[in-house]
Amino acid sequence: PLLHCVFFRRRADIGDKALLGLYGEFDHFVSGFPGASSFRAGPNESPEGHDKGFRDGFVIEFENADARDRYLEDPGHKALGERLVAMIEGGTDGLLVFDLAL
Repeated sequence: PLLHCVFFRRRADIGDKALLGLYGEFDHFVSGFPGASSFRAGPNESPEGHDKGFRDGFVIEFENADARDRYLEDPGHKALGERLVAMIEGGTDGLLVFDLAL
């Protein structure tokens, strides 16, 4: 399995309602995507203070790297990704993507 981790610095003018709405759309998309098994999202809860401003994020579990790669190229993912980037402080400069092989 592979865990696709996405962390970002949300713009100050983007409220929780807008972000939760987008998370719902990601969840719906991922739930029907072949090779994806889960979507989980939320704010950073770490007390360590090393988040460097990445206060929001989500993870998607994929069966393997091939499923992740199909997801990355899917037009639905690209459309949702564009909307997410529009909510991020500094666009893609405020985005961190990290994939873990489990």
